[in-house]
Formats: sequence, C-alpha cells, structure tokens
Amino acid sequence: KKKIRVRNLAELSRGQFTAHDIEGMELLMLSSLSWLVHPPTAADFISHLVMLMPSSVSMPMRHDVLELSRYMAELSVCDAFFVEHDSSSVALASILDVLEDQVGYDSFSRDCREEFVHNVTNTCPWFKENVQAINHCRDRLRYLIWEQEREQHPKQGSRSSSPTAIAESL
Repeated sequence: KKKIRVRNLAELSRGQFTAHDIEGMELLMLSSLSWLVHPPTAADFISHLVMLMPSSVSMPMRHDVLELSRYMAELSVCDAFFVEHDSSSVALASILDVLEDQVGYDSFSRDCREEFVHNVTNTCPWFKENVQAINHCRDRLRYLIWEQEREQHPKQGSRSSSPTAIAESL
C-alpha cells in the first residue's frame, strides 16, 4: 500500500486547506468516533481464542476449528440478531458450537475442551460477564446452520400440504 502524505492532500486542495487543517479535521473525526474506526471482528477474536487451546491439540485440528468457527461467525454478519452482541461473544460462541457439534471427542478430548474453557475464563475477564449473551449467540448460530442445511438439502419426497396433496392422500 502506498501512503498519501498530508502535505500532498493539502496540495491537491489547491490552497483551500493546509496540512494543519487536514490533520485537525482528522483528529476531530477520530475523537468524535472515540477512536473506534476499526473494531476487532469476530474472526479477529477467533484467531486469538484458538491460541488458548491446550498445546496437546494438533495444529491441523486448530486449523479446522479456526476455519469452521470463522465460517459460523461469517453467518452472523447476515443476521440482525448479532448487532447487539459483542464480536468477542460471537467468536467464542462460534468456537464452542464447532467443538460441540462438529468435532468428535476422539479428535479433541473432553480434557482439552475443559482446559480450553479454563484458559478462556482465566485470560478473558469478559467471559464470565457474558455467559448468557454467549449462550444466546450459540443458539442463534445453531439455528442459522440448521436453516442453511435445510435450504441446501430439502427433504426429498416430502409431501406438500396443499389441498391437492391432502385430497390425494384420502
């Protein structure tokens, strides 16, 4: 990426603004936004949370959990339900759902799961305060996965409940 210098921006304004004017406006905008110009996403949190997995978890398994969790977190972007939830809650909900619903105990033992939750609890002070929100996110993510699978694999041979179908069954 090539950086644009403030001096060059001032020159492009053809004397309308000085470098000092531009810097002052940038500071005003950042202050107005409370410096929240690029908050961390659920995917960012997932990357960090996966590092809290026990060292006994293999790198391929970490990678699988990371990718599956990111996929679940991406689903949350399309659902207004998640607007009111922190990215960190969505991230942890995604990981926990993946571990519970998609990863077998032969690949990720019960002890490893407990150690992971212990590590999260000790490392992330927000965890204990957000258990209820995390559980709500988990439920909603599961619903989104179920809904997606249902759309991709409609029941074959399912009978319509139209009046014609009902009359045919008589």
